[in-house]
Amino acid sequence: MDRIMDLTAGSCLAKSLADDIYELAMLDSPTLPSSFKELQELDELMGNKKSFHELQDLVYNTLPNTKVRRYLYGSVQGFSKYFPRHPHLPDKDERQLMFDVLDAVFQGAFDVFDMARDVSEVAIIASGERKNMERQPSDKIERCKRADFVAYDNCDRQLVLAECSTLYETDLRKSSADRWKLSRAMKDTYDSTIKKYGESVHPHSRLSVFGIQTFGRKVTLLQLDYRNFYRLWQVSWIDIPTSQTEFGLTFTTYVRKVLSFAKLVKLEAECRDGQRVLSDREVIALARAQSRLSPTTPSPRNSMTPTSARRLSKPSLP
Repeated sequence: MDRIMDLTAGSCLAKSLADDIYELAMLDSPTLPSSFKELQELDELMGNKKSFHELQDLVYNTLPNTKVRRYLYGSVQGFSKYFPRHPHLPDKDERQLMFDVLDAVFQGAFDVFDMARDVSEVAIIASGERKNMERQPSDKIERCKRADFVAYDNCDRQLVLAECSTLYETDLRKSSADRWKLSRAMKDTYDSTIKKYGESVHPHSRLSVFGIQTFGRKVTLLQLDYRNFYRLWQVSWIDIPTSQTEFGLTFTTYVRKVLSFAKLVKLEAECRDGQRVLSDREVIALARAQSRLSPTTPSPRNSMTPTSARRLSKPSLP
């Protein structure tokens, strides 16, 4: 992707890198938190219950008096609209899928960590800023791109963006188009965040924004940061449970990874708090550097250009 090092699985750039350079790059890749109290509570609550009926009985007979219990209750309830009456999730449109089996899980996970979020056709503020940065007050204002799900940091800045497809989508062009749109919006959001922080405080060194992409039953969890290059990482991926027979194990992995992803996002939000206040001289210097940030191009390219790929070398990586 233009000006973004796409290090996700199967990307053109990842395939083109020599093994030693790729391994060096991946040493810095983000991972999901694997040990925190909310995840431990979730594991203890679910225990060895695997089938949909067992989990449904569990949530109906457990008081939802903690955030994690409410998260599990809402997640199971999202599937209760279809199970056990149907052996498989029916083919629904994109928005219906989002509300039934994605929204309940992701919103519940972010609620555990008291993070604000919006759902369905949410304006991506940074895309509007990019598209209108050169316009005069009398010019027509371009509309923002929209996301299917957005979560915010503690200062109400957009931190997570999501792009969804239908549950049984098979057109790979949809996947490529959504990945381009999402990664470009993540870069726009990163640039916007840097500029707004630079008005008063020093951003922390590993500032990141996050993305969620669904294609078919696969949910890909993404993170974008900047170290000499904009870097797009695939943090993890999950399968959405689509049938009663496979529900147990798939659902357990699903809710655990979504909760861990929400924890990763919360850690980023906490890192943004309490940063050092900049001096007037530093504000001026940072504004000068920010003015050199290049906006993304209006259309996707098939892969990173050979020149950009050759620039990736060992000294450039942390």
